Amino acid sequence: MLVILAIYLAGFNAQWRLEPDSALYLCVGKNLANGHGYTYQGKAHRLAYPGLPVLFAGTFKATSAFSHGRSLVPELVIMLLIGLATLGLTYRLFLLSSGRPTAVIITAGVAMSRVFYRYNFELLSDLPFLLGIMSFLVGYEAVFHRRAVEAATAGDGPVSRWRWFDWLLLVAGLMVAIAMRPAMWALVFAVIAAAVWSLFRTGSRSLRWGQLLICLAVIAAVTVFYIRDPRHAERHPGQPAGPGYAEEDEMFNFRGDKLVAMARSASGHISPLVDAVTKATFGMQLPWGSKWVLGTTMTLLGMGLLFYRPLWGMLVVMTVLMVLLVKPLDRYFLPVAPLLVFAWWRFCVWVNRSLPARWGNKVFALLFILGACTNGAKVFGFMFEQRGSPFLTSYKDGRYASTAEAAKMIHDNTPPSGPADSPQTTWVLVGPKLARIITFLSGRYAIEPEEHRDLDPDRQPLYVLEPSGPLDSTAHDQREPGDVRPGVKKWLADHKLQLAPTPIATVPNKDPQIKGAYSLYAVVHAK
Repeated sequence: MLVILAIYLAGFNAQWRLEPDSALYLCVGKNLANGHGYTYQGKAHRLAYPGLPVLFAGTFKATSAFSHGRSLVPELVIMLLIGLATLGLTYRLFLLSSGRPTAVIITAGVAMSRVFYRYNFELLSDLPFLLGIMSFLVGYEAVFHRRAVEAATAGDGPVSRWRWFDWLLLVAGLMVAIAMRPAMWALVFAVIAAAVWSLFRTGSRSLRWGQLLICLAVIAAVTVFYIRDPRHAERHPGQPAGPGYAEEDEMFNFRGDKLVAMARSASGHISPLVDAVTKATFGMQLPWGSKWVLGTTMTLLGMGLLFYRPLWGMLVVMTVLMVLLVKPLDRYFLPVAPLLVFAWWRFCVWVNRSLPARWGNKVFALLFILGACTNGAKVFGFMFEQRGSPFLTSYKDGRYASTAEAAKMIHDNTPPSGPADSPQTTWVLVGPKLARIITFLSGRYAIEPEEHRDLDPDRQPLYVLEPSGPLDSTAHDQREPGDVRPGVKKWLADHKLQLAPTPIATVPNKDPQIKGAYSLYAVVHAK
């Protein structure tokens, strides 16, 4: 375990991995800390779940005396501590269910999983959500399964009962998970489905009643969350609400056309789902044939946990269904990564025991090495990327190498932003993937040009950060599928606007994909 700790400390570089989603959480958190409410760019916000922004608001307040909001080291340290705590809960879960040797192996497997390792250094809600999931599963295991496991293995020895902190882990984990991500619906449906499943499989009346109480507690927790959810627009009278998750808004829409559209979308996501499961489990994309074999095998093995622990299997099932309906990405399987590692380990052990000793040991070693080496190679590659100097020149091929300097240029040469509808509010047009990051770093409202934006340089200060290509180019849109937006120059032309003849300020540009320095221009009416 000391080796694992050393690998994690070696990957920590105290640098923010600039990313639009994390910038959004940071912006909302800073607004909460400064007393501006749950808002983004002056509007009540509905997209980001409140768990991580509230956490960031707390760290901003706690560190404001000595950092003045300029350093993100406290947030990065907290994220690493969350990861280490999650590993501790992983060990506890499999210690309770399978014993110490298995607990050590699974904890090490999760720690060296690429999909888990990288999110210890990202300011995103994925890892805190997994912390909540694991805390809930540990409490659930201790309350409902610990006595049965010990009775089966201890013989005539004493059998432990649950303790007060088991319920604390269960309740606290549930609250954290519900507040972090819309994927919490997978947990909610899994708890209910597992209770129904167990109702017909177990003969224990007390277990049935206990699971029924847990179902009611989950439903009550979700209800309280939505009543108290700070994202609701009515908590910010007079402020228009921003967009929310479309999938969540449509979740309980049972119209026929919506169900057909969801079914078509899911059918088109089957191949990407296999890709995502394979990458989440083995750390990388594998050749086409093996991808299908291993991805399908892992999906079935995860679902097969239904017959070991119904809640675990149902959580995998619900996660797969939710990913099919949304967008298959390997990060969306992080909440069930420990369960998938455990399922793969059980499969390796089963193969070893099923084959003759001569072949069983060889196949077991091959399967074990397959999972360990692919993930290990990616983990060490990620660690070396983290240690690169300067870090931002290697991160995402240098795309954000000059973003901090550009944001400082905007901050130093534009008036502050106020309420979204204020005539003094500053707006800056930037290329895709930059708006949220520039907004957080500069303290100005940076936006990507969109047709519905009603901006007029006669009514508010309006600027453009140039160049915006190749972020506006066809090549970039191919590199970032689904992010096709109108270019800055096209938006200006459509609105009969143009750039001022000379830039206000300029900073060098280190992005190898963009030619020319970053320049800040005022926007004026076209002649």
